[in-house]
Order: sequence, then C-alpha cells, then structure tokens
Amino acid sequence: QGAVRNLAETLSNRTWTPSEPSSPALGLADPNPGLNAVSCPVAGTCVAAGLYDDQNSDSHGLIETLSNGAWNPAEPPAPANATAGFDAGLYGVACPAPRTCVAVGGYGDQHGIGQAMTETLSTGTWTPAEAPLPGGPPGPNDSAALLSVSCPAPGSCVTVGYYGQEGNFGGLIETL
Repeated sequence: QGAVRNLAETLSNRTWTPSEPSSPALGLADPNPGLNAVSCPVAGTCVAAGLYDDQNSDSHGLIETLSNGAWNPAEPPAPANATAGFDAGLYGVACPAPRTCVAVGGYGDQHGIGQAMTETLSTGTWTPAEAPLPGGPPGPNDSAALLSVSCPAPGSCVTVGYYGQEGNFGGLIETL
C-alpha cells in the first residue's frame, strides 16, 4: 500500500527469518521508519537505531530493542537544546554489553543548526548529549552528525561523522 516498514532478518541454525519490528506507538498511519544500524551484545538480544517521521514530517530518533523474540520501539529523549519541531535521526549503534549501548546521529537545535549527538543506554535509560565539536561553537550555516560508532568495551567508544558547511565538510572523530 505504499507504506514504508522496518524489516529485521534473524539468522538461526543457518536459516534467515524475517520479522517486522513494531512502528512507534504514536498513532501514525505511515511513520516512514528506517533502521540504519544494529548491534547484538549477546545472542537473542539486539538494539537497532534509526528514525521515523511524525505527523508533521519531522524526523525523530528511533530505538528498536529485541528481547525474548519481540522487537519493542522507543523514542529516546532529545538533547536539551533541540528545537520543538526538531529533525533528528540515529545512524549508528554499538552495544559492548547487554543493556549498555551508545547510539549516534544528529538533530536540529533551537538555532536551526545541525548538531551531532550521542544517546547512551545505561541501567535501562537512554541519555542524550550534544557531541562536542573542534574549534568554536557552530555558526548558523554549520551542520554536524555522527554516522558510525564502535565500542570494544563499556565506556570505551570511537564514533565518526562530519561537521562544517555545505561544500566544506570535515571529518569528525569523537572518543569516549
């Protein structure tokens, strides 16, 4: 019917099995979800990160968690300086241990600047943060996002992305 849906494929005993993670429970007919990354710290437990659109076509971060064979959607909180009708998305996730994850992406702040962000899962709660950028504070035409993350151990991560202005972006590496 033209609706975009999430799809997860699970490999078990050399057989791939499709499943459809739930859409956000926001009463949206077509939230246009998209999952961009997945991390599975142990067999049967996974976290996927992505985004979905609300009724105003604003994008929001989306976390899907696989536990006991079922996917459960959640919208992680936005950083404190996110604008009310902000566009946000998550593009990478790494879970070095069960219930310990870092998701990365970007969002629009109250000044209309695209900011890089992290979402950290610890003791069952996602905590957002604006990622620091090299140099001074970003200007009105600047944009930044984090696209991928790797965490070999809890509390030790490296994430990569970009920052700058259209036509003049630079690489961005953040370490924890």
